[in-house]
Amino acid sequence: KIKNDRLLYGMNPHMHFRGKRMSFELRLPDGTIQPLLSVPNYNFNWQRSYRLKEPLRIPAGSEVIIRNAWDNSALNPHNPDPSKEITWGEQSFEEMFFATMTYVDMD
Repeated sequence: KIKNDRLLYGMNPHMHFRGKRMSFELRLPDGTIQPLLSVPNYNFNWQRSYRLKEPLRIPAGSEVIIRNAWDNSALNPHNPDPSKEITWGEQSFEEMFFATMTYVDMD
C-alpha cells in the first residue's frame, strides 16, 4: 500500500518480444478501482513512457495493480523461438515484466 499521498506523472510498461498486454490500475482506499493505463496490444518496438496531461493525486492507502500477459506461441509474429522455455532476462530474446511509475510523494 502507498504510505503517503502522491502525485503521479507517468508510467512505463516494459516487456520484450513476447509481451502481449499490460495495464495499470489503482485500488483506492474505499475499494474503488480506477484504470490508469491500458496497453492492450503491447509491441516491443514502441518502448513508450506515458505522461499524464495533469498529475494525478493518489491518496495514501491506495494500491497499484499492474497486470500483463505474454504470448510464447507460434502465432506471435514477434516471438523469436516459440519452442524455447522462457526465463527472465535482460536480453530481448529472453523475457521481462518491468513497470515504472514517475511520481512525487506529498509530505
